[in-house]
Amino acid sequence: MQEMHWLAEITAAIEEQRLVLYQQPIVSTLATAEPTNELHYEVLVRLKGREGAIISPGAFLPAAERYGLSAAIDEHVIRQYLNWLAAHPAHAQRLTMVSLNLSGHSISSPSFRDLLVTMVRDSGIPGDKLCFEITESVAITRLGDARAFFEALGALGCSFALDDFGSGVSSFGYLKNLPVDFLKIDGAFIRDMDTNRVSYSIARAIAEVAREMGMKTVAEFVGSPEVLASVATVGADFVQGYALGMPEPLEAIAILSNTDDNQEKRHADDPA
Repeated sequence: MQEMHWLAEITAAIEEQRLVLYQQPIVSTLATAEPTNELHYEVLVRLKGREGAIISPGAFLPAAERYGLSAAIDEHVIRQYLNWLAAHPAHAQRLTMVSLNLSGHSISSPSFRDLLVTMVRDSGIPGDKLCFEITESVAITRLGDARAFFEALGALGCSFALDDFGSGVSSFGYLKNLPVDFLKIDGAFIRDMDTNRVSYSIARAIAEVAREMGMKTVAEFVGSPEVLASVATVGADFVQGYALGMPEPLEAIAILSNTDDNQEKRHADDPA
């Protein structure tokens, strides 16, 4: 009964523009010691309820997957984000990379793949600024679809990440057949790696194999300075989590970027 409620609510939210974009920073492990001006983040979706409350994706995305609405959400989020980026050219110029999540339904749909290629081309945003994320389980269970998707979007310069890596299958063999650029190490191995030697060893092994295969790694769910310090010793390339930044509305980062741009412009106008 609860999922049927979400079916109607998600459909209405898409029609009424009540899907809200958030972002969470992804930070280079080198930049944690020496901050840079790079803009690298993951776009996250929230649902704004009819009374204005912000609803987390864990409440509605399972129903979207079950009832085949996840591709509609993906399309709406990506279209909304690309339009937003076009409306904020200064932000787009400074953007290093953005990660956008895709569901299994989207990966498996040739029509969605063609639509996404068209959206990226028409946006004018360089493909090398866009990274599409799918979970490891989706990549393995839909290997042929994933390869076709990576080939089509890779031709535009886009990058690809496997999310929740190591969460279930734990086999590296299939990676040889997927042109993946990033492995996002599952948070189950990151959350307690400062106190759990098994978690630490698994995270280090994933980082080592990824490095040998020419892939970058992102440690997810870095929630404390202690975990951050531990991550730095296993060779992960990027970190993401509450210790680096909480998810915030996308508009907040645009305001920050505009403020930085104005400050730089004022400094440039000041006489020496």
